[in-house]
Amino acid sequence: MRLYLDTSALVKRYIKEPGSDRVKKMFVDAYNGDALLYASIFNIGEAMSAMHKATRKAGRPDVYPVLRGRLLGDVRRLTRLGAMRLVPLTVALILDAGKYVERHGLYIADALQIASAAKAQSPLVTGDEKLCNIAAREGVECLLV
Repeated sequence: MRLYLDTSALVKRYIKEPGSDRVKKMFVDAYNGDALLYASIFNIGEAMSAMHKATRKAGRPDVYPVLRGRLLGDVRRLTRLGAMRLVPLTVALILDAGKYVERHGLYIADALQIASAAKAQSPLVTGDEKLCNIAAREGVECLLV
């Protein structure tokens, strides 16, 4: 099973919220060799930013380094195992994403998720219902978590 995780899905691995259990299972499946996860290199930085903001908002900034370490550790281990692939941020990908910006009025960061999932030939896993609906209209399978 191939799955492209957008930032909202990645964050659910490290911060408990609705959908976290489903994302955790995807990571377990990847570690067990039953799933191949994809993410954009952009998502790693965006996930760190989201986790930093969430820990500050919760009054627990001391937790951020732990979460960042878990994220980067998962990425490092899973890529070494061949169970995760990082989609590079390229000019061609930005131009592809631009089509979704123009057709749907998306922010480029959201449009990049659809373009990256399409490039990876994988379903898009997201916590964003609007993004999921647009991806489906564009022919990209989507799993809402």
